[in-house]
Amino acid sequence: MGIQIGVQRIKWPWYSAAALVLLATLSWPLPNENAVVNPTLGLASSLMFRMHQAHFAHSAKTPSLSASWIYPGGAVMNPVVVQGIVYGGTVTNPYMVIAVNAVNGKVLWTTPVNNQVMTKPLVIGGQVFIGTGNSTFPSRPVPHHSAIRGTKASSVIALSATTGQILWQDNTVGENMPTPVYWHSQLYAVGGSDSLLELNANNGRIIRKMPIASYVSMASPAISGHTLYFGGAYPYDFYAVNLKTWTIAWKTPFQGVSGALDDCPPLVVGSNIYTETVKSTSSGNVFNAVDLNKNTGKIIWQKPLGTGPLPYAASGRASNEAGIPTYHKGVLYFGSPITKSLYALKADTGQVIWKDHLNHQQITQAPLFYHGQLLVGDGQGTLWDVNAKTGQVLSHRSQGGSFMPSELQLLGHSVIFGTRAPSLNAIPLRDLNPSSQHARNLPALLPNKSI
Repeated sequence: MGIQIGVQRIKWPWYSAAALVLLATLSWPLPNENAVVNPTLGLASSLMFRMHQAHFAHSAKTPSLSASWIYPGGAVMNPVVVQGIVYGGTVTNPYMVIAVNAVNGKVLWTTPVNNQVMTKPLVIGGQVFIGTGNSTFPSRPVPHHSAIRGTKASSVIALSATTGQILWQDNTVGENMPTPVYWHSQLYAVGGSDSLLELNANNGRIIRKMPIASYVSMASPAISGHTLYFGGAYPYDFYAVNLKTWTIAWKTPFQGVSGALDDCPPLVVGSNIYTETVKSTSSGNVFNAVDLNKNTGKIIWQKPLGTGPLPYAASGRASNEAGIPTYHKGVLYFGSPITKSLYALKADTGQVIWKDHLNHQQITQAPLFYHGQLLVGDGQGTLWDVNAKTGQVLSHRSQGGSFMPSELQLLGHSVIFGTRAPSLNAIPLRDLNPSSQHARNLPALLPNKSI
């Protein structure tokens, strides 16, 4: 097994390869012939965490579809629907990548992997790309110094979209929790290794490696033009990397910040980048929304929105301190795990339009804007339907497991999401708010399907 610029390439002897072929036969079944996949449903491909920077990773219009099913085999954090198939990875043991028929929830294949999968799968040209890793540290990080994040195995992995067979796997020294970006046939990945990696998507070979002083927790990078944007921790800096010149175009330090910048997937809208920070002060942990100039990194506005306790993971460290922002027609929508509130802000000034505590639970999920309503899940497992203009609660529904830092996937008149129940779910929109005029006009539901 050799080392290649900080990343281990797995090289198998011939007898191990033969064993893997046998294992593939056992672990990666071909799609169920009775579960017909409709390739016109969903996205044509999945290239990054946020397919459409200004709003949400919406799937293709499928007005006749109203799917209803449950897959209880694992907590799928960030599912994505591509060509009629839901792809996702689990954050509960056993760790695996799964493919499910989007219409009826039938499992097409499952593949075991070496650690938690927090990335949204990228699906391009018959391949599925995911990252694995966890949020623990081999040693305690020190402020203003770089730190490796992630213990046990961490990898970037490519699988066959048809069978789930692992095509290649690169092991890294730190976690790969942020979703990579696919751009010009290459993968660009940041995580717990204090570096930006450029990988050949066809074979996994490392093309280039750029040292980054910060580690990145869950801030899945965004790309605009040929520039990659992401926030990091220890030190808390926000980076813009020119992928053509392979240089840092600009870097904005955030003084006094203790969280969220490395957890918030940045949202690029025009010449603006929206992100979040937490500052620990004598008066408490202050949650802030931030607007940066995309071209210069200059802070346009920074809005403090209140204080609250830090959320803690099972490892005993603060984690998931950011919500995921959504943009629609000049308004930012996001939740805060610190203040335990849902917000609507004017995107140009940061002025608060409304604030709703809901049931005073942590909200890390991105709100989905749909026909003037917001759909968002909280840390207690409640899925909320809120009037986007006023913040008024229209309805709510318990899903039995907490919602994770993720995005709801809209597919026709259904939403697809995972919870820590553990489960992967598809539910019709009319089940959320049957009294709404839009819901009354939806087609009849498909039969309930549970695996």
